[in-house]
Amino acid sequence: LAVLGHDLRAPLATISLVGDLLGRKETSPEQIVSLAERTKRSAMLMSTMVTDLLGFARVQMGGGIPATRTMVEAAEVCKTAVADAQAMYPAASVKFVAEGDLRGEFDSIRLLQLVTNLLINAAQHGERGMPVTLAAKGEADAITLRVTNFGPVIPAESMQNIFQPLVQLEPDGEHDTRPKTSLGLGLLIAQEITSANAGTSDVPSDETDGTTFTVRQQNARSGHCGFAKDDPI
Repeated sequence: LAVLGHDLRAPLATISLVGDLLGRKETSPEQIVSLAERTKRSAMLMSTMVTDLLGFARVQMGGGIPATRTMVEAAEVCKTAVADAQAMYPAASVKFVAEGDLRGEFDSIRLLQLVTNLLINAAQHGERGMPVTLAAKGEADAITLRVTNFGPVIPAESMQNIFQPLVQLEPDGEHDTRPKTSLGLGLLIAQEITSANAGTSDVPSDETDGTTFTVRQQNARSGHCGFAKDDPI
């Protein structure tokens, strides 16, 4: 809670500043549009923190993360996740590539949370000027999602730590000045969503191919999802 309180202070300060500026008569219409975007980004960041914290609380209490599956067009869910991540990190370039039929029986809320968390993580830790890519491929009984970024390589000895709560790896240099939440819950929640159905995780990372989180999400009829073990976010 102390970490959450610390992290919420930055977006709250932004919203407070925007409120002050909107109350001034000299604020122009152009400035109002810019201020509105800043407020939206701050609110989305706060919402993500709170949502992840609630998911973490459920896991800690043994309740797991509930899922309700309905017929979903996963491409639309992915587009929403890309838009949300891009709005939170406008300096990042987030691209979406779709292949095949992406309709299936999925929990749209959890799928959105999963993809958004992966994209936010990629945007946070990716190298400036290098795109973040979400590739979705539809198959007969599943969809495969790959989120790739190029940034500091994750050391093999640190690979398991990235899925631990309240843990972040040390920054590699000063090239990334974008805001980061120190809650460190995004990847934990993403892993919990997949492992809820006996999924496994593996995240190859190297200088050539970047870092890629791969999720294979089965339809409800197949009943399995997880991070692929042979693919690189």
